[in-house]
Amino acid sequence: MDLIEYHPYKPFIPPHSKKLIIGNFPIGKFSNPARFHEIKNGEMNFYYGGASNKLWRLLSECFGRSLTTIKEIKFFLKEHHFALADILLSCRRINGSGLDTALYDKTYNTDLRKIIEKENFEELLFTSRHVYTQFRKHIGKFPNIKQTILISPSPTAVRGLVKNKEYLELKKKNRDLSIEEFRLMKYKQVFS
Repeated sequence: MDLIEYHPYKPFIPPHSKKLIIGNFPIGKFSNPARFHEIKNGEMNFYYGGASNKLWRLLSECFGRSLTTIKEIKFFLKEHHFALADILLSCRRINGSGLDTALYDKTYNTDLRKIIEKENFEELLFTSRHVYTQFRKHIGKFPNIKQTILISPSPTAVRGLVKNKEYLELKKKNRDLSIEEFRLMKYKQVFS
């Protein structure tokens, strides 16, 4: 039986937050103490802190600022009224995989419902369609709050983008358009 892992971070909800970025669960090196030795120099023990996760790099590009330390990120989140939370409190993972689909025996963060109702967020930003679907199923629906599904900042998301209709249409016009450029373009549309 795979080890049960617990979420290492509390929701980060600065005062006056307007938008909540909702993810799934950290990768194993941040949630499994037996794997802490895998954390590399330059990675952050914080939401989306793995070297291959692109969220902070994408937001850095969108806002034109450095987001390479936890201190910089927390200041940025407070300044722009963003909050962070994940839908899972605990889970097990198949063979240590970081894929959302490899997580099982999940405990959902049902307190998110109370947090959302208390904070009066203007927008919920989901880090993938999978997170959005799981959120609606296990946390609830919030029809009066704008909801946006981002292209996942994880490294595996780019695999599926090669079949994205919008990307393929743009690629016909600009053969040099990379998937990373397309993802950044989509983030700029959301965060501009």
